[in-house]
Amino acid sequence: MSSQPEPQMDPLFAEMIDDYFAECEEHLVALRHQLLEIEAATDSRQQNPTLVFETYRRFHSLKGLSGMVSYVELEELVHQVESFLRLLRDDEKRLDTSALDVIFAAVQAFEEGLQLRKTENRAADLDKIIAEVRRLIPSTGQDEPSDEQS
Repeated sequence: MSSQPEPQMDPLFAEMIDDYFAECEEHLVALRHQLLEIEAATDSRQQNPTLVFETYRRFHSLKGLSGMVSYVELEELVHQVESFLRLLRDDEKRLDTSALDVIFAAVQAFEEGLQLRKTENRAADLDKIIAEVRRLIPSTGQDEPSDEQS
């Protein structure tokens, strides 16, 4: 019985993955602060368009980063959050506390999924939270707006 060595990760890809985790952490720290600011404004019924846009851009960045490393479950989760935030950004939807709770839960799920990728190199099951975020987005029967509107 011979034991075969485990395949080694390409050093360039390993460095890219390290950079991915570091960048995601930076975005998550900023997102936590931004979401707390948004939450405070939600209580006063004032939506700060600049803050919503900055939050949207952070999720957009997380989506792109996750796509680059083929973490499709993380990419899909932030894509759905980004789609909801696009509606806020374009003033097509107002944010309420229940929607904000789902966004906070999505950030938490992303963090947990990121940790699974980092420590165990496996994908998280994010179907439930993705479905919750999708329920925030009204169905129009049309294709989703393109990212070119960003």
